[in-house]
Amino acid sequence: MQNEKLFFSRFVYNGEFINRACLKKPFERNGFVYASDARIMVRVEKSLCEESYDPQGGLKSLPSFPAPESNYKLDLKELIEILKSIPRCETVAVSGKEAECDECEGDGRVEWTYEDSNGEEHYDYFDCPICDGKGKVKTKEIEREERAIAINGTSFKAGLLQKIAEAMNDIGLPYGVITYQAKNSQPMLIQLQEGIEVIIMPCIGIEPCRELHLKQANEE
Repeated sequence: MQNEKLFFSRFVYNGEFINRACLKKPFERNGFVYASDARIMVRVEKSLCEESYDPQGGLKSLPSFPAPESNYKLDLKELIEILKSIPRCETVAVSGKEAECDECEGDGRVEWTYEDSNGEEHYDYFDCPICDGKGKVKTKEIEREERAIAINGTSFKAGLLQKIAEAMNDIGLPYGVITYQAKNSQPMLIQLQEGIEVIIMPCIGIEPCRELHLKQANEE
């Protein structure tokens, strides 16, 4: 598989949560190589890989990859175009769960610290200056990666779809096939090519800013 290291780097976890440290590198299990950031996971048949990977690393238990039941073509050019159509950062109207103030986490109160002339610190709670104590805001500055794109009615984070687009480009694939359309809280299954599959979790409660309507191959 060409650009193997770069390809897997798209999916590993790069954050600082200690309980996800096991996801910072690809790992081997049951004839596959896996990489995941806990929201998206790729598995590649070991026979397609040239590098060696730790069979003791990664998650103790793996999520299930749903059985294929559909055949929706996911065109790389179309995916890139819809991603590029979303501004890198945009002020958007928010409601519901999205409208909770990030500064006070929806509580409406924040802790203030004051140091007096003797160097002693004093603490008290006051109304959040961002939301004026309401716990809610009407608009937010939201980066492209946090926006949602609906694929056949189910929303996914644009940042995760960007990972898939970059990975497809890394190994020279013009399109993938959605072989399981996400239902409820189950992941969507995408076959990038024979032996390479990705599962991606939908995002709940985020209004999509763009939509992709795909047809099954026998409907085209």
